[in-house]
Amino acid sequence: MGQEPMMDVAERYLEELAKRCMVEIEVHEEGKHAVTRLKSCRFHDLVRDLCLVKAKEENLYKVVDKRTSRDSPRAIDAHYGLVFRLDAEDISEPNFPPKEQTKHLCSFLCDPSQDNWEIFSGWRTMSQVKNLKMLRVLAILAFDMTFGSGFLKSPLRYVGNFIHLRCLRLRCRHINLPYSLGNLRYLETLDLSGSHRCRIQNVLWKLGRLRSRLGEPHPKLRLSKQLEILESFHNRFCYPEDICKLVNLRGFKATVHKNFEDLEHIINHISNLECMCISSLKIESCNFGQINSNNSNDNNRGLDVLLRVLFSRNIHELEIDRSLCKKLPDYQSHMFPDPAGLTQLKLHTTNIEEDPMGTLEKLPNLRILELGPNSFLGQEMICHSIGFPQLKHLVLHFLGNLKQWKVDEGAMPKLSGLRIEY
Repeated sequence: MGQEPMMDVAERYLEELAKRCMVEIEVHEEGKHAVTRLKSCRFHDLVRDLCLVKAKEENLYKVVDKRTSRDSPRAIDAHYGLVFRLDAEDISEPNFPPKEQTKHLCSFLCDPSQDNWEIFSGWRTMSQVKNLKMLRVLAILAFDMTFGSGFLKSPLRYVGNFIHLRCLRLRCRHINLPYSLGNLRYLETLDLSGSHRCRIQNVLWKLGRLRSRLGEPHPKLRLSKQLEILESFHNRFCYPEDICKLVNLRGFKATVHKNFEDLEHIINHISNLECMCISSLKIESCNFGQINSNNSNDNNRGLDVLLRVLFSRNIHELEIDRSLCKKLPDYQSHMFPDPAGLTQLKLHTTNIEEDPMGTLEKLPNLRILELGPNSFLGQEMICHSIGFPQLKHLVLHFLGNLKQWKVDEGAMPKLSGLRIEY
């Protein structure tokens, strides 16, 4: 594969399988930014049925469903691959299949039908899972990982034993991932999205194959240089200079709070990436009109950075909140040889005094625009005839000073949704 990104290889293989009618793939709608253009993948019904038949013939597959089978999980012969359907009360020593039957398991998924955190105990689950040394995929969803002492003693202390693990998904409360997480040298995906109160030791930089890191931010973690997907980056919890080392980034979601230099670090790197597919940026409490310096050029510097944020080819979703800016910078085409990638923009409490539409209407791919409370303090807005060529949804929310809005003929030709609230 050489230096070809892993997701490009996977997408190419899936498209080849689709051409051979082995699988069905669904692609994202035109204009939708995503890490890959493929939205979903599934077997053809006939191929699926054939795979199930052959897997059972080769003793590779068996489903034990307590609701339809009279057999106890402990009475089933050993298989190299097993799928057990167990109720919450079955995840305990008397009912859980014995070690001889499960030692070859490659995947283990606990996904309860209801989010009852009290019933599904992480301690009870991990006490059974800890012996599954051949696991490639471990997913524990909607479990409570606490047991009296909270973070001090974690049921996930065994996670370092799963040295073959490729994917770790946890949607739990009170997660405490230990230092032994750094032993998972083959781990490619760490997904903690939807979890609450997570704690991770600073070992992610050891995971040389980690490609996807999803979930809430954590205090000052060093990042793996091979990351291709990074969600929930926050400059209060991560080192912005680490972003410059992530040359393979394809998907990125970040929040920048107050620190203007951190914002410059991020925009400088993101704008130069060749393979970026989707990026989302939220800017909080940054003053674009005045930077912490007495230099008379500070205002120009702030507007220059804001202009680069708005018209970067690699920023697709942008939210600016509680960040002061008296006016938006004037668009200068010679500065941006590539068209701006921005498709969604939300402004809240930006206190813009001059009409922002003259700049925003030049965003060629903008589809969703929301001007929230106190985003614009002026009395008049004008949309010119060639403006907003792709805009589909426009929201004007509590613009209390707005008295006149002029829309020239030919402006916003694709607008299908308009909401004005006072």
